[in-house]
Parts: sequence; C-alpha cells; structure tokens
Amino acid sequence: MRYGNTFRLRPTRGRSSEVPMSLTWHTPSAMLGLQGKTLKMMCIFGGNPLPQVSWSRADGSMLDLTRTKFGPGNYDMRIENLEEADTGVYMCSGSQQGNMPITRTFTVDVEAAPTWVTEPQDVTVAEEEDVVIDCRATGTPSPHIEWLINGIALREREPKENQRVTEGKLMLMNARRTDTMVVQCNASNIHGYIWSDTYINILAIPAVINEPAHTDVKVIRGERAMLHCHHTGHPEPSLVWFKGEKKLYADGRYELFENGSLLIEKAMMRDGGLFKCFVRNKYGEDSRIYTVIIRDPTRIVHAPKDVSVRTGQNAVMQCEAVTDPAEASNLRYMWKKDNITLDLTNPQLKRQNGGLVMAKVALADTAVYTCMATNGIDSDMASARMLVQAPPGQPSKLTLLRCDKNTATIAWKFNISQTNHSPLKRFFVEYSTAYDPGNWYKMKTVGGNKRQTKVELSSFASYTFRVKAVNEIGPGIPSAPTMDACETPEKRPASHPKKVKTITDTTNVLAVEWEPMPLIQHNGPGFHYVVMVSKEGGQHCPELHLK
Repeated sequence: MRYGNTFRLRPTRGRSSEVPMSLTWHTPSAMLGLQGKTLKMMCIFGGNPLPQVSWSRADGSMLDLTRTKFGPGNYDMRIENLEEADTGVYMCSGSQQGNMPITRTFTVDVEAAPTWVTEPQDVTVAEEEDVVIDCRATGTPSPHIEWLINGIALREREPKENQRVTEGKLMLMNARRTDTMVVQCNASNIHGYIWSDTYINILAIPAVINEPAHTDVKVIRGERAMLHCHHTGHPEPSLVWFKGEKKLYADGRYELFENGSLLIEKAMMRDGGLFKCFVRNKYGEDSRIYTVIIRDPTRIVHAPKDVSVRTGQNAVMQCEAVTDPAEASNLRYMWKKDNITLDLTNPQLKRQNGGLVMAKVALADTAVYTCMATNGIDSDMASARMLVQAPPGQPSKLTLLRCDKNTATIAWKFNISQTNHSPLKRFFVEYSTAYDPGNWYKMKTVGGNKRQTKVELSSFASYTFRVKAVNEIGPGIPSAPTMDACETPEKRPASHPKKVKTITDTTNVLAVEWEPMPLIQHNGPGFHYVVMVSKEGGQHCPELHLK
C-alpha cells in the first residue's frame, strides 16, 4: 500500500493572535412555523477567543425550556411542538471580552392547519322542523368553509328558498321529506383541510303503541303497579293516560315516565278498572286498553318452626298459606334448603299439603329450610332451622403417652364441633390384645371434659387402645387404634379361679369344677391349674397339675 507525502510538524511556543468577533451566518430574519412542528433558528459567530452565544425573546418573556433545545455552542435553537404562543421576536446574542455584543433578531409567525371547533353531526327531524348544521373550524390563516350537498358544491346547485348559509352554518327552514340528504363541509387553508359528512334524515312516522291491544294487569293490594305504553313516531307523539274517561296527572299516587309508562303507587281496591294510553302526532294516533285487577296478598299463616330431630328419624316442617280467593287455584309451594331449591322428586322428600316431610334424616340434612308460597303474582316466605342430632364424631390423634408395668397413659383429640348437635357426655376407652385380636372390650369410662387418662393393665399382654365419644344419642365411631402396642411383663396370676365346686354323685369319685380363667389373666407363660384335695381329718391327697 502506498501513502502520500509525509510532513513533520514542530509546535513552537508563542501567543495566538486575537480575532474580533463577527456574525458570519444566520437563518432568515422572518421565520414561518407550523403548529405542532419544529422550528430551527441559527446564528454562526466567528472570532478568537470563541464568542459566547445566548438566546432570548425580545419582549423579555421566558423561553419554554420543556420544548426549547440548543445545539453545540448554542449556535442553533429549536422550538419543538410549536404553539400559537410561540409567535414573536427572538434574539441571538454573541459576546466576546473587550468587544461590544452583536445581536440578531428573528420574527417568528406560527400558523396552523384547520381543526374543528364544531364538527357537524347527523340530524334526524320531523317534517316542517328546522335543521341547523354547524361547521366551524380554526386555523392560521383562517380556514375557508365550503359546503357540498350529495357531493356537489353548493355554489353549483340551484338555490332553494328554504336554504340559508351564514357564519359556518347551513340551515334548512321548514324541512320537507325531499330535504333528506348528505351534507359535506370542507374547511381548508394553505396548510391542509378537514372534511365531514353529515346525514340529514327527515322523518314522518305516525304515532304507534307497541303493546298488545288489551292487557290484564294483576296487582297486589298495597304494592306498586307499572303499566307500560312503549310507542314510536316522529315527530315525538304526545301521550295521555285515562282511567275510565278521566285524564290522569302525576299527583303522588300516579307517576308518568318519559317512555310512556304509568306507575300506580300503593295500589288500592279503587284503582281496579279500565285504563287507556293514548298517543298522537300529526301523522296519526293510537291507543291501548289495560284492565287493572287488584288482588289480596299471599300470606303464610302457619310458618315452619325450628326443630331438632335424631338421625334416622323422620322430620316434618309445616307450612300453610292463604291468598286471594280468585287466585287460590294458582297457589303453589316451593321449598329451599340453604337458599337452594329442593327437588321434590327425591324419594326422601314428600310434600304434605304445603309442608315438607323428610324421611330418615342424616346429619347432612341440618340446614335452614325456607317455604315459599306463590300464586304467580306475589309470594310470601318463612324459614326455620332443622338440627339433625347424631352420635359424635371420631376422636383423632390417639397417642400412647406412657407404658408401664401395669398401667398405660393415653391421650386424644376431640373438637367440640364434632358433638353433632347433642351434648358430649363421656368417652369410652377400649382395648384389644394379642390373645383376642380384632375384638374390643371396654375398660374405662372418662368424663366428656377429659382428653387423657390412665388405665390399669394385666401382666404378660400386648395392648392396643381406641376411644369412642358418647353424647345423648349414643357412642360414635371409634378412633383409629394406637400405633404402638403396650406390652406388660409377666408375673404370678393376680387371682384364683372362680366358681370352684365339687360334685359327689358317684361313690369313691370326687369331681371338681371351676370357671376357666381367660388368657388375659394368665399373667405369664406355662399357666396351669393345681388341684389340691384334703381328706377329712387333715390328710392331703397328691396334687394334680392340669393345663
């Protein structure tokens, strides 16, 4: 690779020469910016030492530093997102020690493309009403407004005598059906334009009520009654309610709504009868008849009562209601359990008149039961709680705390919520041994406030334990057996056989009988019976050893 000529530079000591400051270049003095855009002004100063450059507004107001940015050396200033308030005179100023400052002014004008002040909206009116389309826009310079109808400039159309244009508004006086049209408004200046399409709809719709020709309205005495009279028409129809031949007004007992509905507050017997809704506009009229029927309320006269019942028994919840005689054939009953409707096809459930019979209740049947009586117009309801009492729940966490020679200490857990709606009375402590596995025997009764006890044991046995809780209904499910067995050491039997007797029904033969001792009382290996017999006078016979 070949390079050009090589030069060696040797710096020399000395003082550089001073050069007076001068303004070498600047942007035009008259600047035009567009709203929302960025405007840049620049002043290039020369001299040695380098001049210091600053920017300001000629009227002394502060620059908006959130939108004003400066380039290297402050030679240029940019105003971002221009606003109308940025219009004015700006100055750049260069300063150099020992010389007078040099300034340059810039006159900035900010203009804007058109934006809406009032954008035209679609209009729907009736014949012979006036229409006003408002189309106003702002911008710099001020936008020019041009109207078009169905795509043709207004100035190119035949003028209509009911049509006026003034100050950004197009007016149609005494509109006719033929004045249905699409109106376009175009607002423009040198920086752009905005455009809007507006639909003028001239309607002529007769008054019509959208309800059945005759409606029966059943109302409960003392309750509200709402009579609906939904209607259409253009222009908006006038509406009047009648009771018989009398016109109704909002007077506290009657309330008239904008949609045409009539509210009767606290209906009384005298409110029964014929009502009429009548509507009218210039194109037609319509009416509907309503027969208001006042009924007495439905009431539960024999309500269900709170009840306690034992598991497996039958339970009865009573319910009887009365209603208006004219609606008696429509009276129906429905039952809920904790607000969930019961399926009365369930074979466990049976309806007895209005009451509810439940066969062989279980603990899960504990709930709040609600009877609802209805005739299809109104309803009444009453609730009661049923508690199903059952044997207590299962003790838990049975633990062998201590296993000694002839005693054991056990503990267990039992929550008061497991009493199943019957007071807890006691606990049964039961045992099983390796002599008779799978069979359990009661060994101790403990008070219901205890959760630990000490039990006496026989010798030479392997014990496991379990506990049952007992309430007024009876004992519950036993706990799981202890995980660990308690094994006791051997020792002599603690007692002799019971019910020992002799039988002497044969000459020279003596028979001896006794009740066998259970294995748990053997207390050690090699258990056997020793039979000792003494002759009258003190002479002993040989001992007999029997297993």
